[in-house]
Amino acid sequence: MRKIFNNAHDGAPIDYFLKNFNRDVKKFKPDVVIVSFGWNDFRDLKMSFKIEALLNKIEKIEAEVIFWPPYGSLNKKIDQALAKTSRMCQRLVKKQGGVFIDMYKEFKKYDLSKIFTFKAWENTDWIMKAGQPDFIHCNEIGNQIIAEKIAREAFGIGLEEWGSQFGQMTLANLKKYLKKRKY
Repeated sequence: MRKIFNNAHDGAPIDYFLKNFNRDVKKFKPDVVIVSFGWNDFRDLKMSFKIEALLNKIEKIEAEVIFWPPYGSLNKKIDQALAKTSRMCQRLVKKQGGVFIDMYKEFKKYDLSKIFTFKAWENTDWIMKAGQPDFIHCNEIGNQIIAEKIAREAFGIGLEEWGSQFGQMTLANLKKYLKKRKY
C-alpha cells in the first residue's frame, strides 16, 4: 500500500517545481515521483535543461521517476510541437533510468474530437476564441485514459480492479472512443 501526495499545481511552470522542490517533494521522502510537464513549458527553449535538472533532484533523493509528457491535441500546429516535446522527454527520462509513459502516443489511438469537448473561453495565449473547442483541456474520458495508462504501466494494475468508481471518476468503456479503423 502506498501513500500518495498530490502536489501538482495547475498552471505552474517547471521553474516553480525546481524552486520549491524541497518543500513540495523532498520533505515527503517519496520512493516514487510522478512528473508531468508540457503544456505550460513546451515553448520554453530551456525546457530540456530544466527537466534534466528536476530529474537530477529526484535522483538525489533516491526516488524512482515516472514521467508522462503532454498528450496530443486537436490543434495540428501545436500537436507537432507536442510530439517533439514528447520525444525529447522520453530521451531524458530513459537516460536517467526512469519510467516513461508515452501519453502522447496513447492519445493518438483515440478520436480526439470526443476527448476535447469543452468549449474555450477567450484565450489569447493559445489563440482560442470563446466557443471554439478547447484543444488543451481534455474531458473526463481523457482523464480516464491518463489514469488507466499510468496505473497499468507504472503500477501494473487496472482501474477496473477497484470497481466501477475510482475516486469521483465513473469508468467509461474507452473502446467507444477509439479511432475507427480504416480497412
